[in-house]
Amino acid sequence: MPATEYTIRRKVLTLFGAKFHIYNTAGAVIGFSQQKAFKLKEDIRVYSDESMQNERVAIEGRQD
Repeated sequence: MPATEYTIRRKVLTLFGAKFHIYNTAGAVIGFSQQKAFKLKEDIRVYSDESMQNERVAIEGRQD
């Protein structure tokens, strides 16, 4: 089974948070995530694009 590779790039010039784009090996954007600044226990959500209409992955933070 061949290995699947992805590249995650963080957008540098964003205020109050971080934006990440996920690329496949062909260089096409296959995912987008945005995080708020200074939030320690945040859920991570990955969407198909920046419109954030189609959620692909949800990772919930621990609640302890």
